Amino acid sequence: MHFPKSGTAWPVLRNRLVFSPSMSSSSTARLRREEDVKRAGEIQAEAAIIGGLRMGAIGLGLEIILHHTWPAFRRQRLPFKAYLLSGFIMTGLVFGAEGALLKHEAQRRQEENMLRRQARLELSQRGIIPTETEITRWMTERSSQSDSASS
Repeated sequence: MHFPKSGTAWPVLRNRLVFSPSMSSSSTARLRREEDVKRAGEIQAEAAIIGGLRMGAIGLGLEIILHHTWPAFRRQRLPFKAYLLSGFIMTGLVFGAEGALLKHEAQRRQEENMLRRQARLELSQRGIIPTETEITRWMTERSSQSDSASS
């Protein structure tokens, strides 16, 4: 690694921090990442709808109970009650989507770690030092082998 003279920018270091070797710019890796982002968005949208419906039902149930048991709430106007209900729905949307996204990211991270562990093991058995470049090359070879086997 070479360091630039003092007073200049750090493009080499910055690029290494931002772009790791596992983030190759090949078209298949880019397509795989785009598909993963689309799938994460779909998961998030589905979970947001379910979370919004669930919290909306809870909010509506609470409003019905409060309307029948608390005279001060009964005197409140319909727009205020709708505002409270929309708050429950929005909370359900946000927390449902966020929870699903965190769960999906944890699953993807676990899959990636298992794959990297397998790559390190196989490369070590071959006598190759498992650097980031070698792991990326191993993953590329493995995906091309699985693509040719499925064809």
